[in-house]
Amino acid sequence: MNRLLKHTAAFLSAVILMQSFTSVALAAEAPPEQNGAISISDQAQEAGIPENSDTTFENAQIITEYPKKRTETSKTFFMSDGTFLTASYREPIHYQDASGSWQDIDNTLQVVNSKVAESAQQLETKAGSMKVSLSKIMSAKKAVFVKAGANTISWGLDGAAATKSKIVPQKTALAAESKNDQFLTLKKLNNELLYSDAYPNVDVQYLLSSSKVKENIILKSKEAQKQFTSTYQIGTLVPKQTDQQTIELYEKADAEQKNPVFTIKAPVMSRSAMRSPWKS
Repeated sequence: MNRLLKHTAAFLSAVILMQSFTSVALAAEAPPEQNGAISISDQAQEAGIPENSDTTFENAQIITEYPKKRTETSKTFFMSDGTFLTASYREPIHYQDASGSWQDIDNTLQVVNSKVAESAQQLETKAGSMKVSLSKIMSAKKAVFVKAGANTISWGLDGAAATKSKIVPQKTALAAESKNDQFLTLKKLNNELLYSDAYPNVDVQYLLSSSKVKENIILKSKEAQKQFTSTYQIGTLVPKQTDQQTIELYEKADAEQKNPVFTIKAPVMSRSAMRSPWKS
């Protein structure tokens, strides 16, 4: 029997984190880290190319990626001067397929059941260790599904209207950016889905990254509703409240509760001038 978690809050901004058994990635930014995180690899000799310790990032161009050197959070590129450059990122950018090879995470949203009525259609991320599925038309009971391994959780906002979703285009590399920047900027790692007027004068926004789903409720007027209830369906997972801000979900087999599958973060309130002064 499915377990349910109910959560009510004024100004809701919920974050779901998919946690691996070895590490947790919390950052939401996709560009490579600065301050030395981009460095020349010391693995050049393995490919029979002498390493040039004098080479700097500024005077060499990326020719192509070297997929065999991928890790969960890095890409390695072959440079025009014969060296390698390794770019590290703040969160996972690759996932391992069935053969153990690292593949690009692709959070492009696509309809997976186009033959059914639009009200029953789901938009699903294309590729990654965490699968996210969102209702094409807002569903009050089950708007969001997140799957990690054999485990799935879902939730919806009670009383939300059946409003149609809109995929918000993500920023792409500008023509003025260098060729290197175009290689290093990951265009399919993040995505955004918006449900306009899910409640009167209230939009619901979902921000997707490789290991996180963030739910924002955006109030567009002072008179807008300010209290919302979410119902989480967690299947057979076991919830544990670790502090006032965090609920972790564990598999029953994890008796010592050392490896959480999901983490639900408490709502927070913030104000943003980007869209409206009334954003939660």
